[in-house]
Amino acid sequence: MTQHAYYSASSSSKWLNCLGSLHAEKEYKKKDTPYSAAAIGTVAHHIADICLSSNSNAIDHLNTKVNDIDVDEEMCTYVDHYVDYVRSYQRHDTINYCEQRVSYEKYAKNGFGTLDASVVDFKNRTIHIFDLKYGIGVKVDAYQNTQAQLYCLGLMSELDVLSIDEKIDEFLIHICQVRLSHFDTWKISKDDLMKFGNYVKHRVDLIEQGDLTRTPGDKQCRWCLALPDCSAVKEHLESKMKSRFSDMNDMTYEKLTDQEKLDVFLNKDLFTLFIKSIDTYFMDKLSSGESVKGLKLIRGKTTSKWKEDIAERVLVDILEDKAYKRKLIGITDARKMIKDKKLIDNLIFKQEGTLKLVKESEKGHPVNTKELFKSMEH
Repeated sequence: MTQHAYYSASSSSKWLNCLGSLHAEKEYKKKDTPYSAAAIGTVAHHIADICLSSNSNAIDHLNTKVNDIDVDEEMCTYVDHYVDYVRSYQRHDTINYCEQRVSYEKYAKNGFGTLDASVVDFKNRTIHIFDLKYGIGVKVDAYQNTQAQLYCLGLMSELDVLSIDEKIDEFLIHICQVRLSHFDTWKISKDDLMKFGNYVKHRVDLIEQGDLTRTPGDKQCRWCLALPDCSAVKEHLESKMKSRFSDMNDMTYEKLTDQEKLDVFLNKDLFTLFIKSIDTYFMDKLSSGESVKGLKLIRGKTTSKWKEDIAERVLVDILEDKAYKRKLIGITDARKMIKDKKLIDNLIFKQEGTLKLVKESEKGHPVNTKELFKSMEH
C-alpha cells in the first residue's frame, strides 16, 4: 500500500491556502474505483517510470496489463510523448532521476513526495523537475506550482547532503499534461525557492499550533473532500451576494455597479465548484437508494449509436468508400510520421488565441486593447 504524507506535495494547494482543510477532510474518504481516472493515471506513471529507467519506449509495453488495466495504444502514445520530452533534456553529463522519493521535512513535518522525473544539469547550474499529468479535466500550469516547488525543495535537500547544492542557481518546472498536449514551463531561482520554503514552514507551524482557519478559494476548494459541507465557503459566497439595501421594503432595483459585477466574476469559479460538489453529494445519495425531498433522478435524452459489430460492415457493403469521411490528420500525428521538422513548420501557421477574461493575478500578459481595436478597424 502506498504511503502518503500528511503534508503531501500533491495536496499542497489545499493546506497551504486553507489551514483548516486537512483537519476538515479527516472524516471523508476519497472514492476511487479500480478503473477510475486516478487508477489509469497511476498505470501511465508506472509505464513512464519503466521507460525512463530501462531506456525502453512505452510502445514496447503495448497490450500488457498493470493492476488489471490494459496498456493500450493510446496510453503508449501519450506516455512516449512525455518520455521523449524528458529525454530531450538528458545528456551524458546530467544526473537523471525518475520516480524519486524526496523529503522536504525541513519545511513540513514528515513531508515527502515522489517526483516523476528530474534532470540535474550542473553545466548550466539548473535542475529540471518534470511532473506528468495524465488527467484532462483541469489544465495544470507550471507557474507557481506548489507541488513541483516542494519537489524542488526535497531534491535540493538531497543535494545539500551531498554538498553539491551550491552548484545550482535555478529550477525549471515542467508540467507535462500529455492528453491535452499541454507542456508548460516555469523558472524559479534558488533564492526565491528558499523564500517559498520559509513560507511553507510558516504555514505548517500555524497548523501545528492549532490554527485551523478556513480560507475559501479556487485552488484550495477545487479538490477538497469537505467542500459540500463547508460553511466557510457558503458564508464567503453569501457575503459577495448580499443585498446592498438596508431596508428591504424600499427596493429601488438599481443597476448593479461595476464593482458588484466584479465581485461576482472574481468568485465565479468558487460558485461553480461549490454547486458541483453539492450536485455530486445529492447524486451519490440518490444513486445509493436514499430519498431526498425535493429531488429525483431522471434519464437524459436518448441517443442513437451505431452497433459497432455490424454497422461498419453493412454500411461499407452498401456505400463502399462513401461510408467514410476523409479528414486531414492533426499536426502532432504528422510530426510523428514525418521527421523533417522544417517541412512541417512550412505547412503550419500560428493562430492567435481567442481573447480570454481572467483575474489580474493569473498568468499571461495583458492584451494591448488600444492596438487590438486599431487593427480591427483596418
